[in-house]
Amino acid sequence: MLARPHPVAASSKRSLLAMSTLAGLLALGTLAAPSDAEAQHRWLAPRLRFGVSGVGGGFVGDLEGGVGGVSPRVGVQLSEHVALMVQGQYLVGRYIDGTGEFAGVAFHAAMVEFTAASVFQFGVGPSLDFWWGCDSDPGQVACSRSGPYLGADFRMAIVLGGAYDRTRSRTGFGISLDVHPTLLDADRWGVVGLLGFGGEIY
Repeated sequence: MLARPHPVAASSKRSLLAMSTLAGLLALGTLAAPSDAEAQHRWLAPRLRFGVSGVGGGFVGDLEGGVGGVSPRVGVQLSEHVALMVQGQYLVGRYIDGTGEFAGVAFHAAMVEFTAASVFQFGVGPSLDFWWGCDSDPGQVACSRSGPYLGADFRMAIVLGGAYDRTRSRTGFGISLDVHPTLLDADRWGVVGLLGFGGEIY
């Protein structure tokens, strides 16, 4: 007559099998999931913030006319959502305010930038601005430079294809809109609106 297995021994075997299965699943999960160090590196480690755009637009308010040029920016991406950067805007064009016809402007803004969902960017910061222009009265041309003036820059952008590369930075193609007011006199503003297209690393 065959002996029946002891109930306690059978229960112990089932418990051991269940524990072994659970340990195996935990081991697989540990291999599949990034470590805490890797996650912190991806989401929090500072990295390069860089971009260059071709921009064009015009003056509104006290000045009228059109400008175009280039806008580089460089800084530090502090986290997934926050960056600090310096943005330049170097523009030439024509304006009409009763005295001038040709102008060049150089804007230098220190900005804090917020990124949402790796797609939407919003930046703001103060700026030091330099202007130069030329009058072209009949028979003579007179040019002058002026500045620095105090200004500000407000930047909004949509980044297409914002994916991580091997350096754990996101790269993509950005479409941006900048609104840049400059205080020229106590009661006189020069406001420039710019549409930009360029590359982003963030």
